[in-house]
Amino acid sequence: MNPNELFGSIVSAMVNQALMNQQRYVNPLPSDQQEAQQKMLDAIHDFQENQKKIKPKYQAQVFDSVVLKIASENG
Repeated sequence: MNPNELFGSIVSAMVNQALMNQQRYVNPLPSDQQEAQQKMLDAIHDFQENQKKIKPKYQAQVFDSVVLKIASENG
């Protein structure tokens, strides 16, 4: 499995779990939580925009860096 397939598999599993959890969400979110959520959504948008700029020969290296950063942040 190449890095893109692995990432796709992880995202797919996360989406499936999120869809199953939909009924447990509290709506609407308090304003401080809405602000934090929006910042996270903006970061994901930025991630996707920059991902498109990575040339194929560098994708595996960048993918590994992203995985390590996520792991270190979630420590």
